[in-house]
Amino acid sequence: MRVGKLMKKIKIIFMSNAEFGVPAFQKIAENPEFKISSLITIPDKQKGRHLGISLSPIKNAAQKYNIPILETENIKDEKWEKTIRDQNPDVIVVASFGQIIPETLINIPKHKMLNIHPSLLPRYRGPSPIQYAILNGDKTTGVTIMLVDKEMDHGDILGTWNLEIENWEPAYKELHDKLANIGADLIVKLIPDWIAGKIKPVVQDHSKATYTKKISKEDGHIDWNEPAEVIKRKIRAYNPWPGAYSFYEKLPSKKVRLIFLKARISECLGVKLPSSLRSLTRGLNFGEIFKTNDGFGVQTGKGVLEIKSLKPEGKKEMEASDFLRGNIDIIGKMLA
Repeated sequence: MRVGKLMKKIKIIFMSNAEFGVPAFQKIAENPEFKISSLITIPDKQKGRHLGISLSPIKNAAQKYNIPILETENIKDEKWEKTIRDQNPDVIVVASFGQIIPETLINIPKHKMLNIHPSLLPRYRGPSPIQYAILNGDKTTGVTIMLVDKEMDHGDILGTWNLEIENWEPAYKELHDKLANIGADLIVKLIPDWIAGKIKPVVQDHSKATYTKKISKEDGHIDWNEPAEVIKRKIRAYNPWPGAYSFYEKLPSKKVRLIFLKARISECLGVKLPSSLRSLTRGLNFGEIFKTNDGFGVQTGKGVLEIKSLKPEGKKEMEASDFLRGNIDIIGKMLA
């Protein structure tokens, strides 16, 4: 809307608790069409024993642009209705906020509340869509901009952006960052058109909805009875957290955890094992370790997984060959 020669800026409240929201926050803050009146986020937590509190990436972004920061662990608290009404936003943008937002707040802005979600809804509603896309071997993923309603990732769709990942095989952090930047581009493009009435919301096909759960540390524990392809996906999906890990017995009654960071499949889904490895793996049990030219491999329920890099418990990331030089005793042992 023009007032004389000046254009009225679109007033936005931004709600996010995670690094995923940073690119969108920055692009909105730098765009002259928009004005962010505040960031609503959770309080920072202490990082490790005896360490102080450090600002989250989204708070660092807010400080960079001199945006007021409001903190809450419970967005359902009654005080937030007045706080948001007092700011009188045109629209609220949500990105990885992690809390169910009550309808009393959703309906405050004239142009509602928009969520940036890193999947092609209705596929992968919930907290872990990026990991699930990797775990399930999806060929395509993407970002959805949707209207927030009282149910989780249930609202009408304003726009999507598809991303082909079949020939890329990204780890979680790579895919997270790519989708965060796509979401930033998409939300900046859609907001003016949405407010101008140029976008007609599309109802999700709720019969096709699938759901994700919050990833736990236990999810990273590898079952070597599974196929190599499944385990390799876990290594990609759970890097950096919780890490795809297993244990081996270094000494009697002393188990060491190994987090696997990169791996290669030598035999799976019709790919033949090289002759140099075929004799080495004959008769091996699932989870049994054998030596290769570049390091070591592990027999799985289907195929062989060659470990390329890993992080032993309490140590830094290293190549498998470097690890083996100081831990040759691992050959022939079982991972569990």
